[in-house]
Parts: sequence; structure tokens; C-alpha cells
Amino acid sequence: MAINLWHAVRMVVLTASLTACQSVPVVLEGGLNPVQVAVVKQEGFKLGTDGWLLDLPDRILFQVSQYEITEDKQPPLIGLAQRLRTVQIEKLRVQGHTDSTGSAEYNQTLSKNRAQAVADVLQKGGFASAQTSVEGYGPDRPIASNDTEEGRASNRRVAVVIVP
Repeated sequence: MAINLWHAVRMVVLTASLTACQSVPVVLEGGLNPVQVAVVKQEGFKLGTDGWLLDLPDRILFQVSQYEITEDKQPPLIGLAQRLRTVQIEKLRVQGHTDSTGSAEYNQTLSKNRAQAVADVLQKGGFASAQTSVEGYGPDRPIASNDTEEGRASNRRVAVVIVP
């Protein structure tokens, strides 16, 4: 973790140096500058149609049918938030998703509660509540087939999306 922070600090210094030179244009990729892009790629974010997105599988964060994040699972999220804030990433959208088992109402509530739980932990890492929006999609945006256990497991996730 200290290596990631050191890498981020070096990138911030490099960006500040480049910004001071008027003849070097800053190319934005997905709404982010090169330093930010390097950090978000290092964290596992992928550039997609909705922007820079990081999928967090529910099995990493939550017990089955639960939305509380235990204390022992919070440090990686807090660290992620701190590293993003280090490179001046200001806003995030947190999206909750479920598989298609269970009622639509149950899945909608569970997905929203899980997204809120992740947003709450990200706020411990430096994002104010006004900087994080929370969305619950239930089973409406699957990334895999709900016909297999493996597909359903992939669909049960929370996604963190960077808002440029």
C-alpha cells in the first residue's frame, strides 16, 4: 500500500511539473489526465461506456443476502478512496447489482443497500457524501448469464464509477 501511495505522489509531482510547461498538452482519457489514468488502471479500473469502472464482487464484501461490510473488509476500500483522492479524483457513482434470483423488490433494495454500504466506507477514505451518488439496479444490468451459478455470482457486485 505504501508503494501505491509513493507511486501516486510521484505522479502528482510529475503532473504538476508538466502542467507548469505550457507547451505540453494534457491528453484526457475518459475524462481523466494521464496521472489519474495511471492510478485508476493500477487500482483495476477499466474504461467502458459508462466511464472508468471497478467491479467489486459481492463475495469479497458481503455475506449472502447481507449488505453490511464488516470492519475487516473496510481497509481496502478506504485505501482505494485515499489513493483516488491523492490524484484529485473528486466524484464517484456507486452502483449495486444483484442476480435474478429473488423478487424484484428484494433485489432492488439489496442492491441499493450494498451500494450505500460501499459509499459509506469510501467516505471514510475522504469522499464526502455529496461526492458520491448511490444507485441500485437490482438484476437489470447483468454482466453474465443468470442461468448458471457462476454467472449469477458475477452479477452480484457493486461497481465504483469515476465521475470526471
